Amino acid sequence: GDIIVMGSDGLWDNLSEAEILEVIEKVFSAGGSAHGGAAESPTLMNRASREIVSAAYHASMDKKRTTPYSLAATEWFDM
Repeated sequence: GDIIVMGSDGLWDNLSEAEILEVIEKVFSAGGSAHGGAAESPTLMNRASREIVSAAYHASMDKKRTTPYSLAATEWFDM
């Protein structure tokens, strides 16, 4: 099934769509057999949500990391 990811700028400014997809795929592949791999599994959805939040937080704390926000700011300010 499809998975819809909703988030604020705290998510989208710090993680790219590809990075978010990577987190989701990791969670579902690791927990798939235990929960039938179903996107409807509350346990997997909860784990995926927590992993995404954690990844976004760690990305925001890394001052040397290239993020979607830093790329857009560089382009906007012609740096």
